Amino acid sequence: MNENSIFFFSGTGNSFDVALRTAGEIKNTDIINIASIKNAPSVDNYKRIGLVFPVYGFTAPNIVSKFISNLSKNCNAYYFCIVTLGGLGLGAEYRIYEKFKEIGVELGYIAHIYMPENYIITSIVTTDKILNKTLKDSVKSVKRISGDLINYTKKKPKRSIFYNMVEKISSEETKRWPLRAKDFVVNENCIKCKKCITICPVENIGMIDGEIAFETHCECCLACMHSCPNGAINYKTKTVGKKRYINPNIKIEEMKKYSL
Repeated sequence: MNENSIFFFSGTGNSFDVALRTAGEIKNTDIINIASIKNAPSVDNYKRIGLVFPVYGFTAPNIVSKFISNLSKNCNAYYFCIVTLGGLGLGAEYRIYEKFKEIGVELGYIAHIYMPENYIITSIVTTDKILNKTLKDSVKSVKRISGDLINYTKKKPKRSIFYNMVEKISSEETKRWPLRAKDFVVNENCIKCKKCITICPVENIGMIDGEIAFETHCECCLACMHSCPNGAINYKTKTVGKKRYINPNIKIEEMKKYSL
């Protein structure tokens, strides 16, 4: 066991990329995939306890919220969060800060890093030029934030003026995520390679009667949609023909190597 820990959740690799880079900067860090955790891990011996994950619907993904709720308290540790954003946060950082307060943990530091947008249900993957610039800028952000973490810098979020307005939207959205995959459509381009089954971080995909089938505990990370070699998975007709994206700095299959 190292003296620091980073627990991460990632769909298309953006947060995984940030977690790896941050761990490389602050050194002596255990990297653990939240999706691999069945029971709350002991964090008693860590000096720094960090979480890195994307913002979904202006808050933490359901799997991350559950992890935070079950996270044990280490009164001597420095807790931090780095959230990745493809667009507007609209109070996400404060909302996450409040989740830690609910378990009696003072979150010492929270910051965001902009990464390429990948939620193609309501948006699009940008041009390669903008994508590459965003990734380049994220490297600088990781170095800056890691410097803060090394120095145990305190950084609390401000409550957004949009907080109350967005709170109801966020709450309703998180309730819909688990069932959203029921509207995923697999077309004739599917070659039954089962990559989507292997990639899904929450094991929401399987085979029924020789066909790809989706269950009811989806996180809406869209890893399956972006990873399909033939673009055979879509959300209704909203994602048909849209560009796909996997973070080019990582191999998405490697995330499962960081299991507890």
